[in-house]
Amino acid sequence: MCLPDCAGKVCGDDGCGGSCGSCPIGSQCADGAACICVPSCAGRQCGPDGCGGSCGGCDGDRVCNTRDGECVKECSGDCAGRQCGDDGCGASCGTCSEGEACGGDGECVCVTDCIGKSCGDDGCGGACGRCPSGTACDTDQRCACVPSCDGRECGPDGCGGTCGACSGSALCTLGGACVCAPNCIGKSCGDDGCGGSCGSCPSGTQCDGASRCTCVPDCSDRVCGGDGCGGSCGACKRDEACTRDGACMCVADCAGKQCGDDGCGGSCGNCSAGETCSAGGQCACTADCAGKQCGDDGCGGSCGECPKEQSCSADGQCACVPACSGKQCGDDGCGGSCGDCRAGQHCGADRQCACMPACGGKQCGDDGCGGSCGDCRAGQTCGADGSCACVPACSGKQCGDDGCGGSCGECPEKQSCSADGQCACTPDCTGRACGDDGCGGSCGDCGATETCNDGRCVPDPADAATP
Repeated sequence: MCLPDCAGKVCGDDGCGGSCGSCPIGSQCADGAACICVPSCAGRQCGPDGCGGSCGGCDGDRVCNTRDGECVKECSGDCAGRQCGDDGCGASCGTCSEGEACGGDGECVCVTDCIGKSCGDDGCGGACGRCPSGTACDTDQRCACVPSCDGRECGPDGCGGTCGACSGSALCTLGGACVCAPNCIGKSCGDDGCGGSCGSCPSGTQCDGASRCTCVPDCSDRVCGGDGCGGSCGACKRDEACTRDGACMCVADCAGKQCGDDGCGGSCGNCSAGETCSAGGQCACTADCAGKQCGDDGCGGSCGECPKEQSCSADGQCACVPACSGKQCGDDGCGGSCGDCRAGQHCGADRQCACMPACGGKQCGDDGCGGSCGDCRAGQTCGADGSCACVPACSGKQCGDDGCGGSCGECPEKQSCSADGQCACTPDCTGRACGDDGCGGSCGDCGATETCNDGRCVPDPADAATP
């Protein structure tokens, strides 16, 4: 039975297919330890991110429609059909009662309380989860194991505890019943203590008082050898040996002999033609090296050794032997060759054919031998001809340097290129004390009795005409 494990957890999996608690809408479970808010700025330029942060601000004279997350020129609040939440312009349409939260449609809804809970009431008329079979919801709203000992007198209770222990040498079955345990430790025969047997003895043995099978010695018709129980039926004379049937017989002695008497009226062997048997039982050979420079003399000796880099032929003559073992090319040591290399290869000092890298006129790319002719600098790529070329970098740019001596574009009149390659309006108030700065802003304001004329503050004609 699976035991839920929610120790130290307020949410997430309990290890048995259940839950240690669920997080409120807009948050997610972090390793079961806590529910954390998930910022939501998808499709939003400005306004709150739902977690106490911001999705951004608006530029210039634009204001944020906080409900839609868009920057607009003018914002007018709208609370029609809404009990709570943002009116779209940073003000509130109302607040919800304790235990409630404002939904996305501006309605106050009950907030479920299931953090750290896996079962029981969620506070809103629902449940925080169901407990698996064999467990029940406790006062802390966690699923706890229910011990099961019905019809059991021993063994586990399914919750890490026990239903009881058997007495004496009795054993507990898988079904939770105590039964007699046969005792045959150190026994090979006799009673097992439960009305059964610890085994029967094989032929030639019998069960002793210690419930062990002991051997019965047997020397019938035997004068030597084993008695079948690790003992002996007798020993033979020094020059005799005991047969399998327990009889003593003469042992032929040909140790170190090739020929002659074996000591029991037989022979240790016959010598080959041209050999004679010595008193020590050895066949003596006559060496034969006629017409030979090297090789066997016919008696286990040698007719001579060949010079270095020569070998002995079957007829006993010394001849040069080509040395090409482990070589693919080059001299074979006898005036010949060990092989020729393919086109594009050369024979190295180790007599192996090796690829010749081809990097003539190349800065980068494959050298034709699995290696490289070089690497290009950052911002460059390797062309098919093996030369490094600059790669213009204009991704996300409207203007400015492309990194290769070129341009990513030119800005319209009265705009300038920023350091990050974006065209932006440049205010121009040169020689102007008032009026438009060319970018929707102002170069200054005139006094109460002045008016702005072509960027200059001059006396207001209406004031000048007043006596």
